[in-house]
Amino acid sequence: MMFARERYPRRQMDRLYYDQELSKRLPKTHGGDDVLIPALMNTFGPVAFLNEPLLKYRKHGAQDSNRTHLSLGIVNTYKTLRRFAGKLPEREQVAPLLDSHIARFTAQHEIIHTTTPQLTPAARAKLKKLFDKACRALEQNSQAAPPLLPLRIFLSQTRKYGDEIFQALTAPGEEHPTATHALFHWACMRQAQKNLLAPLPEGSHIVILGSALVSALLINEARERNLNVLCCIDSNITRQHQTMLGTPIRPPEWLKSQGKAVDYVILSSERDQDAYLHEFIHSLNPDAKTLSWKDLALDQEFYSRQRLRPITD
Repeated sequence: MMFARERYPRRQMDRLYYDQELSKRLPKTHGGDDVLIPALMNTFGPVAFLNEPLLKYRKHGAQDSNRTHLSLGIVNTYKTLRRFAGKLPEREQVAPLLDSHIARFTAQHEIIHTTTPQLTPAARAKLKKLFDKACRALEQNSQAAPPLLPLRIFLSQTRKYGDEIFQALTAPGEEHPTATHALFHWACMRQAQKNLLAPLPEGSHIVILGSALVSALLINEARERNLNVLCCIDSNITRQHQTMLGTPIRPPEWLKSQGKAVDYVILSSERDQDAYLHEFIHSLNPDAKTLSWKDLALDQEFYSRQRLRPITD
């Protein structure tokens, strides 16, 4: 990232970016600074995006993304963006979208840090209240609906809410990423009382790659389908050796010693990096079959075979 540092408030830029290594405590928005700096610039003028690759991104175990907190930094980043949005002329349209993201990642924080197999009734009621509040803002901007899709799915898994949690569920457009389309189809399945993991044989031993919100949704789906979830594996060192929804979280190297004990590794990433992840898993355990949750959700043959009713505008 390149910018003219002297054109922006020095205290703000230093606090967001430059002084992090000098501080004894990580900033609340740790991991979100490459989002916040362009957003701060956008309050002074327009930001242009070039739709072409200008660099190669190197992945390795010691990089910052493998140490960053999976939810608190994101929640606080969106809360900071929410404050920035108050300076924009489009704030009435932007605010509901940011509020939906805040709801989504607040829910993620609650869910992925629950060690017991299920949330308490009080925690579920808290998430439903959070969801309802975010839904009321959709009247101002219907584009704020997609970030709420994971929370809709979770609520349908943990308590049999009626169709009211699927209200304002509209099909995503071409501008939305693959994960948003997959979440939409998954929500349609849940409304039709279908299970994403139905194609897997009952009793299969599965491992979930990742330990964020989609991983938690996959745990619930697997249990409903009577699949044995052995663990989640995650390269993020802050998550390893923890427990999520009663499921242990192990480092990726754990797979090397499992041989044929693992039937399927389900990829939970929301990014379009499945080809890399398939290769990564096979380098650890050539016997394990890998499946992407996005492929399961977007499998049109399976979708048609189950006669699911898509929800459209």
